[in-house]
Amino acid sequence: MLKHLSLTVLSTVLFFSCSFAATGCRTGDFIYTVQNGTYLNGSVLIPKFTATDRIAKRNWAQDPVCGIDRNTADAYPKIVSPSNPNGQCTSDTNTGDIGTLVNYNPSDSTCVTLPLDDYTPYCVAVVGVFSLLFIRNRCHLVF
Repeated sequence: MLKHLSLTVLSTVLFFSCSFAATGCRTGDFIYTVQNGTYLNGSVLIPKFTATDRIAKRNWAQDPVCGIDRNTADAYPKIVSPSNPNGQCTSDTNTGDIGTLVNYNPSDSTCVTLPLDDYTPYCVAVVGVFSLLFIRNRCHLVF
């Protein structure tokens, strides 16, 4: 029984551990979410993000555009590093629009997204372990 409980707790932790903070590029009305390379801005290499993978900033609570509230998005902390001391980034369609590299919370978005592909290996592992335990208990097989 304790083994089943520990497996359940472990699988729950794995599922929720990926949903906290993510790195994105905040520029204008969007937070770009998928980095696809770097861009040389003067003498500094900054992260470049895919323009099609983005979350919009919402202007007010009843805004029909799904996304993250503008006040929340603008308050996300900037990410700085020795190689990028100003925490800059850009999108791949408008590299002249330099934004801010931030840690954002995907769960702040009002858009309904189901990134099931990200969780497929965990789901397969959990189902496999529980299936193995079920078959082992039902058939009295020794592994």
